[in-house]
Amino acid sequence: MERFVRRHGRRRGVRLLLTFVRADFDGSMIKALRDKGWHCAGKTEPGQAGNRPNKQIRERPKWRFLCEVPAESERKQASLSWWSR
Repeated sequence: MERFVRRHGRRRGVRLLLTFVRADFDGSMIKALRDKGWHCAGKTEPGQAGNRPNKQIRERPKWRFLCEVPAESERKQASLSWWSR
C-alpha cells in the first residue's frame, strides 16, 4: 500500500483505496487492514462478471474496505516527544 501510494497514488491524484476480503475469512488480514487505517464499508453480494470467465471466488460475499490516502501536505513526521510519551 505504501509503495503504491508513494510511486503512483499521489502523482495520479488517488485519494481513496479499495480492497475486498472474503466475508468468510476472519484472520490477521482484517486486523492488518484496520491497523493501517482501513475501514469496513459494507459487504458485497456474490455475482459473476458478465464480460469475464466465471470464477469461484465471485460466488462468495466479500467485505469492502476503504482507506483514505492523505495528501502530502497532510502528512506529518512524528517528533521525538511523541515517541517518548
